[in-house]
Amino acid sequence: MDEHSAITLSASAITALYPYVFFLDPQQEITWASPAVRRVLGSDPVGKDIFDVVSLPISGQGNRLQDFGQDRRRMFPIKIITPNGPLPLRALCLCSDDNAIIGLVAEPDLSTLEQLERFDIRMDDFFINDPHLDLLLMMGELTASKADLNNAVEELNRKQAELQEAGSYRQQLDARLKELVDQRHAMLNMIEDVEAARAEIQDLNKGLEKRVQTEIEKRREKEQLLIHQSRLAAMGEMIGNIAHQWRQPLTEVGLVIQDLGDAHRHGELDEAYMVRGISKAMQITRHMSRTIDDFRNFFRPEKTKRKFRVRDSLERASSFVESAFRNCGIRIELAGPEDITAVGFPNEFAQALLNVLNNARDALIERKVQNPVINITLFQENDRAVVTLADNAGGISPELVDRIFEPYFTTKEPDKGTGIGLYMAKMIIEKNMGGSLSVRNINGGAEFRIELAGAPAA
Repeated sequence: MDEHSAITLSASAITALYPYVFFLDPQQEITWASPAVRRVLGSDPVGKDIFDVVSLPISGQGNRLQDFGQDRRRMFPIKIITPNGPLPLRALCLCSDDNAIIGLVAEPDLSTLEQLERFDIRMDDFFINDPHLDLLLMMGELTASKADLNNAVEELNRKQAELQEAGSYRQQLDARLKELVDQRHAMLNMIEDVEAARAEIQDLNKGLEKRVQTEIEKRREKEQLLIHQSRLAAMGEMIGNIAHQWRQPLTEVGLVIQDLGDAHRHGELDEAYMVRGISKAMQITRHMSRTIDDFRNFFRPEKTKRKFRVRDSLERASSFVESAFRNCGIRIELAGPEDITAVGFPNEFAQALLNVLNNARDALIERKVQNPVINITLFQENDRAVVTLADNAGGISPELVDRIFEPYFTTKEPDKGTGIGLYMAKMIIEKNMGGSLSVRNINGGAEFRIELAGAPAA
């Protein structure tokens, strides 16, 4: 079949649907025009180029009929150039099976009555029986049948349904677009709120940083104050210990001087007697001088950690308070090997020991314990040096045991305790020396446990 064989509608069927019909040859010259076309033109346009009769809208490639024939379902505007002026119509392209354009069908735009009056559009334009068209179709081996007409009507109904569906889909798209626009506005508002909140948070962070820095400075000042108070308290304790340490030697020196006087009165003072008395007095004063050196070195700050024998620090701390404790009737019993070592600050470790010992002494005196004793035990456990200090003062109240290391916490009267001794001991052991200090109740008293990192073997 040639390109006209794709048309399966008769002239009556075509013009019943579209009154304005053009059939075209491959060169787009008009081979047949419907009576409505001939009437508005006032002549038969057969043989003319379609663009001499019809004007098309501008497409992407110019005035190309092929651009509008690609979508057979889409109607496009055209104008028939008539003696009375351009007649606006809505058109569709007729295409063969191989998509070649073989015709153009159009219907009037009935939206205004002006066109009906101006171009005398009549209903009989929609129903014609042109023998020339029938002959043309027969020559092109085109046959119309009732089934073809039904198919055409079904096709038109399908196109109309598709157009309606497209309209409904467009409404859905419009609704969705509106929803997206609303969401965009909501998102923009949310972004503005987030930016405002972020700016507010930044301001809060700046204020918080200042507050944190201020609190850190205050805490540092408090710690410095606690350290200063602890040193003053320790110095007070040391002065008391020095007094106890010197009381007996001073008594002995006094006795030596008194003996020399008695010997002189009784004529027994010779050179040898004098040398013995002076030698004994000098020995006592040298011992007192060493005591002063020990106390002075005790308060000397240490900048670097070093390896030390734990037993030496225990004996040193015990010797500082031995005389004062003896006057209170308190015994200190020390047990443990000599070779256990640790790494840290021996002077600070001894100060922590003194704070724990003084706390135990105050508890023993306050509770008037019979046969008061403090047992200091040294041993090694899992490469760590462990020291326990246990008293027989009856232990710590369960509701207070978790608070005794808090600064300024004390159960003593204001003039007998500052509440910083055990706090400073914990700071020294844990913060400065990387160890641990804990307490628990045992049978008859409390036990403080100090753990230090052991020194590596040489």
